[in-house]
Amino acid sequence: MTSSFGDISTPIGVLPWSVTGIVIIVLLYVFTHPEKIDAWKSLLARGFSFAGDRFKRTAVSADIQSHINNFAATMNSESSGAIPYGVKIEWTKETSKEAFIQDGQVVVRMNRFTDQPKNMVYATMAYMSKGFLPHGRIYLDPMIATSADRIMTRKLLASRKLDDALQFYVSDVLEPELQADTVLRDHCAIFEKLDACGFLPAVFAREIEHLGLSKYPAVPNSSLLSETTDFVGFMEKVAEREHGEELPGGTQFLRANIKIAFALIAKTETLASMGMGPHLLWITGCWANGIDTVYVTARGNTQNTTARKIINRLEATGNIQRLAENIVTTYDPTGRPVECLIVALGKK
Repeated sequence: MTSSFGDISTPIGVLPWSVTGIVIIVLLYVFTHPEKIDAWKSLLARGFSFAGDRFKRTAVSADIQSHINNFAATMNSESSGAIPYGVKIEWTKETSKEAFIQDGQVVVRMNRFTDQPKNMVYATMAYMSKGFLPHGRIYLDPMIATSADRIMTRKLLASRKLDDALQFYVSDVLEPELQADTVLRDHCAIFEKLDACGFLPAVFAREIEHLGLSKYPAVPNSSLLSETTDFVGFMEKVAEREHGEELPGGTQFLRANIKIAFALIAKTETLASMGMGPHLLWITGCWANGIDTVYVTARGNTQNTTARKIINRLEATGNIQRLAENIVTTYDPTGRPVECLIVALGKK
């Protein structure tokens, strides 16, 4: 009888601790994944949408916030802080749209469409105009900043697999803009190239936002605007470079504010004949020349392995530190996916 009572009482005694453990796990997940809350909120509000328009509005806004916040969290990590804010949607009866930064997030005020893809597109465009490069964008030519926003908007819709919104954005918003403005079209073409090779968030956004943080809120002058414009042109040349091709002017960009270099890991056959020595000497020479950050980039398994060996060798000296690391899926001319490694190195 005693044995039987003990068997029954054991799970009863353990139950409160099990519930407490589950609650703690849930709370920890919520605190470490705040971008997931809107997805749950949207699902819950959608389930009660029959109860009135308030729940419908909540479901729509929570869905938009979930997609933007998840994308921003990923891109912020890849760009080392260039997309630091989440988004909050506020519905208004005004036909105009506005966005502003308040209490550590981008507030987007807009009129709600009955068509959710339109809501998603216009909210994302408004968000990018404030949330992407919040400190660095004033040091860019306005057309360059707008072009970067447009490609980042497309990147968000595509990466979140929002096909209906993406189709509306490309056919009804982006293409008409590009047809009407050749300057915008040319700049968007540049950012497409940067995005295709992984440079858009990992290098361009990282450098421009860091520049902004060092200068903001100083008024941009013509010299600084010229420098950032030249930087975009420099990055386009690096992005267009064929594997193994020598670039006229080299891969160092050394100006008053932006001082970076690309260490492009050579082809397999070149590595086999020359080894890592030339790369180590060239990278070391960059810092002697006044470069602040060297971006070691490699494509493919062999080059990525060699790049990591080079980076480890430099870190072992105790003078060099890894500032950021990204692995991006790129595509070769045949359409085959190839992993691209991008590692930012700086002096301690």
